[in-house]
Amino acid sequence: MNAHNLLIAGSIICMPFIGQAQTHDYAEAQHLSTYFLGAQRCGDTKSWIHGACHLTDGQAVSKDLTGGWHDCGDYIKFHHTAPYAALMFLYGYENFPEAYADNYAQDHSAGSPNGIPDILDEVKIETDYLIKCVQNGTAYWQVGGTEDHNSFAEPVSNSEEQLYNNSKIRPVLSTTKGHSNALGNAASALALMAIIYESFDPTYAATCEQKAIEYYNIAKTNAASTADPDDFYGWLATAQYHDEMGLAASLLKRRTGAASYQTQAVTYANGYNGKWDNFDYGNVGPLMYLELYKLTNTAAYLN
Repeated sequence: MNAHNLLIAGSIICMPFIGQAQTHDYAEAQHLSTYFLGAQRCGDTKSWIHGACHLTDGQAVSKDLTGGWHDCGDYIKFHHTAPYAALMFLYGYENFPEAYADNYAQDHSAGSPNGIPDILDEVKIETDYLIKCVQNGTAYWQVGGTEDHNSFAEPVSNSEEQLYNNSKIRPVLSTTKGHSNALGNAASALALMAIIYESFDPTYAATCEQKAIEYYNIAKTNAASTADPDDFYGWLATAQYHDEMGLAASLLKRRTGAASYQTQAVTYANGYNGKWDNFDYGNVGPLMYLELYKLTNTAAYLN
């Protein structure tokens, strides 16, 4: 058919209309959305689009905190958002594994299939980082800050800029208690990775389980919500933490079988009064209810 002219906001644009039904290549869409995670890689993790970057992450506290995923639109690394993203990809894979292909190997998101679904290769970049970020009762929950956000540069150049008092050493935020919404999401991502990765690498799965428990124990000590100090996600400071902690406890029950986690999950669920019909990195209540329903077969959680 001929192009139709559309008048939008005072401007004429041309939009062709195809005279036949469109087909949707969902497999390709899935591949591209997975492949995109390779662009978000930080550190020396062999991104397909940029070189090694931010190789001094953690030096501010004498730790190796390199790796993981950059946040959206900048190079800060948050425990509020990245673990939630990892959790969502893992939950999708667990429920619909046939939708996730093995097209490439982990290095550069390229090469021959390696026997591991690509989504797990990509998520492992983040879970490797989460493992590094909890050590001996301390959780390192943010690397970088506003200075990174305000720098308009590609990853390698950004990491070489002296943005912090004439230094390229990025600040690190840590805690030994609380920050329960951020650390709860980290615990959930690692617990679910432990469940899923058991069939690929039991040793790695065991490490994920151990670190999930460590995050969870820190988070339940003086439990409270928090937001990043630069206020990118300021609303999280007043959001509930019961949903993140209840979900983490539910997934730890699934992984470990320990009844105490189910008891704690129920307690967190009883204290939760957030929006059950809203779902994002600050509210995982619906997923907590789903996991509790699967554990208890209690109709109230299903409802």
